[in-house]
Amino acid sequence: MNSMPATETAASAAPTPLALETSAGNERMRHIPALEWMIAKLEGDVRRRLDMILDVYHALHFDDPRHADLEGPLRSLCRCIDKLAEAARHGRPNHPPNEIGAHLHWSLEHAAANMRTIDSETFGRRAPFHYFDRSRSEPVYGALLAVLSSIERTIAVARAIDPTIDERLYAHLVTLQVPMRVDPIAVR
Repeated sequence: MNSMPATETAASAAPTPLALETSAGNERMRHIPALEWMIAKLEGDVRRRLDMILDVYHALHFDDPRHADLEGPLRSLCRCIDKLAEAARHGRPNHPPNEIGAHLHWSLEHAAANMRTIDSETFGRRAPFHYFDRSRSEPVYGALLAVLSSIERTIAVARAIDPTIDERLYAHLVTLQVPMRVDPIAVR
């Protein structure tokens, strides 16, 4: 028997399918920066700071007790970069080298390569509700913040060893339009 109440129309009687969300159609989360900025920060600023810290590390003699003081934060930084690579991972990683400088460069390159594999269109958007999962962008951004925090702690240890590291860190901020004069301005 096909009976229908008089208040329903034939179109409303059929069940309507649930409108599913898409990752690309959801709004961007305001607390997550763009993927391109994160990759540029990792490959530019973090790599430059890491090279300066490694210059301080390699300048120390192996018997110097400050060598071990700097090695601990460098290993911590290395673990943070590896966690960033793991959060952004798409493929299987290879085994990193043992020497700390080579390991840091390898980890940084691996993390940047993993971040380049992320779809920039869906990164930073809320995950659809029917996935029952969190967005992939929050762990990646959290891991990048951990890397930035760890590099600041490592710079503080390197600053105690070599106070001139700040000059090298901030040298790119000041560019003189007219070079400084060689001869003195005033003579006594």
